[in-house]
Amino acid sequence: MKVKNLETQINEIDNLAKDKLKNGDNIGAERLIMKRIKVTEQVKQLEGAMTMMEEQKMMLESVSQMKDVMNAIKQNSCTLKEASKGMSIEDYDELKEDIDEINPNQEELNDFFKEYANEDNNKELVSDIMKQLKDEINGTKKEKVEIKEYMI
Repeated sequence: MKVKNLETQINEIDNLAKDKLKNGDNIGAERLIMKRIKVTEQVKQLEGAMTMMEEQKMMLESVSQMKDVMNAIKQNSCTLKEASKGMSIEDYDELKEDIDEINPNQEELNDFFKEYANEDNNKELVSDIMKQLKDEINGTKKEKVEIKEYMI
């Protein structure tokens, strides 16, 4: 706000200096120009100080954010250390081997039961729904086919 007041003051000084020059008062115009130079220097000083303060504010915010990040990293590191206590690479290898042995068997069983459940029932269900739709078209509507009857 102070800068705007000073800039307004500079404009007023310029106008007064112009008037002095028009009236032939070169000494009065020179004094006003010297005053304008001093006011302009004040504007530069204030703008420089404001820029420095803005930079410091950004630096403080950055340092604060970095501190938060560092604290989070430290906490995560401690959590990881605590979580991995008692576990070795051999434990992970054993666990992976066990899972690798179980997966193919489990997938085979799942596929078997899926095929068993759907193979015959799907054919019969499709046939029954087709009959139902034909009956509806012909106007001889019967009971609606319930899909859950075909589920195992």
